[in-house]
Amino acid sequence: MKTILAIDDEVSIRQLMQTILDFYGFKSITAENGAIGLQLAKERIPDLIICDLVMPELDGYGVLAAVREDPKTSNIPFIFLSASTDLEIQDLAIALGANHYLSKPLLPNDLLNLISIYLKD
Repeated sequence: MKTILAIDDEVSIRQLMQTILDFYGFKSITAENGAIGLQLAKERIPDLIICDLVMPELDGYGVLAAVREDPKTSNIPFIFLSASTDLEIQDLAIALGANHYLSKPLLPNDLLNLISIYLKD
């Protein structure tokens, strides 16, 4: 069973992601901010990370940088999830090492399509 870490400070988004992931047979881990998410990423080494961009404690850029710097987590696919549709922000996220950028509102089919791309068996 593939494990996916979902990091978002919005409770409703975390709950939606957890519901979708659990329903489709993934093991979901959630975190309410970047600091907790980073700690969980290092402890549990998930197969995929979905991370909000703007969060308290440690933003998504900080999480991404720390994940990419650690040899244990550097190859984990990383998808940003954000309400911003600004193309410059999306380009920056990819340039900094994110695999993909997904805009809110979160649509289950979009999420599942990306997961299938990055978690091929």
